[in-house]
Amino acid sequence: MVFENSVAQVDVPCSGVKSLWTGGLFLIAATWIERKPLNLRWLCIAGVFALLLFGANLARVAGLVGVGQVMCLAQLAELLHVPLGVMGFAGACAVAVLLLKHARPCSGLSTESRRPLADDEQTLSRTHQPSASVLSLALLTVLSLFNLAYTPRPALKPAEFQDARIALPPNLITEPITLRPGELKWLIDDGAEAVERVRFRWGSVSGSLLLVQSSTWRAHHKPERCFENYGLRVEYAETQLLRADLPVKAMTLSNDKLAGQRSALYWFQSQSKATDDYGTRLWSTFSLGPNAGCWSP
Repeated sequence: MVFENSVAQVDVPCSGVKSLWTGGLFLIAATWIERKPLNLRWLCIAGVFALLLFGANLARVAGLVGVGQVMCLAQLAELLHVPLGVMGFAGACAVAVLLLKHARPCSGLSTESRRPLADDEQTLSRTHQPSASVLSLALLTVLSLFNLAYTPRPALKPAEFQDARIALPPNLITEPITLRPGELKWLIDDGAEAVERVRFRWGSVSGSLLLVQSSTWRAHHKPERCFENYGLRVEYAETQLLRADLPVKAMTLSNDKLAGQRSALYWFQSQSKATDDYGTRLWSTFSLGPNAGCWSP
């Protein structure tokens, strides 16, 4: 979450999507431990649990906006960011466990239907229930069908990669930089169509530039991972607008020797859209919309 010009921007990592995935895994595990059936009552509990997770994240974001933006205590908001998220998630999980523990049996069953079954009735009930071997065979069949339906993505031909070059502005003075051993192969294997790393000088500004052009999200990981690979850590990050339609992520970097002496910018750009949010870049691929074409960070 980034505060800028009285506006709080909530990126995908802070939107609560991860808590829904993690909460779903937690609910399934708790259901298995408590030996609860998957029925309509369980679906109601799952719905309540999802609403609790959403409400907890909404309250956390509102609290952080109030502390960081309204009260102008950005450092305190940064300190409360993770603890509030953990407390909200833990509280929602605790309520879900209580709902599972105190879930009553369906009230539509009569007293007679709840009586112990006789031996012949138990035998008849077991004959109508699928055995564990049948369920295992069905699961194995489904997984085998998924395996047969999977089509691996075709490998990018070296000739196609070598012909694809990224055009840079003519007033940008550049000098090619050789990538580390294995970096180029790693990017090509992930689907990069063109990779170029240069040292540039533009007026009084100088630095290095890495461009990765690809139609698949696999070649575009979070740029923060690149900085960590070079021994740099992000001290501060914010969204800045170079133009009305060009948001970029501006970061202050440091290492063990230099504290806050380096800066970096990154963004993802297609022919029709530019964004600094990695989640938006991923969603453009899965949504198959007009922005699902070739991107470059």
